[in-house]
Amino acid sequence: LKAIADVLQFKKRTDEALDNYRQAIDIYREVGDRLGEANTLKGMGHLLFSGEQYQNALKNYQDAEKVLIDIGDRYGLGWTEIYIARTQSKLNQSDNSQQSYQSAIQCFKEIDMDNLVEVCRQEMNPP
Repeated sequence: LKAIADVLQFKKRTDEALDNYRQAIDIYREVGDRLGEANTLKGMGHLLFSGEQYQNALKNYQDAEKVLIDIGDRYGLGWTEIYIARTQSKLNQSDNSQQSYQSAIQCFKEIDMDNLVEVCRQEMNPP
């Protein structure tokens, strides 16, 4: 269902994609697949972000963030912090955005992903 939703998102069939994402989340939760749940929440966030529904996108990213913290996925959490920062920026929440980028940097430093630390720094301070 998540993969179908991803394809529907690509095809700009937003309502169908959201329905498939919601069904996938229900199943992931039912079987206890926390990573699948987090990845699906991020997929929904991407869909809502691309539709300029920034507040709803932010909620999905923050829900994914909670799951990723619970399961200890530093890499996934780092990327989610970037998505949160980008969304906060769209919502004119500059201070929050900077804090989210700092959280992403911390995650990536913990797993020796210096290239992603640099991505965060560039996004925080565009030319």
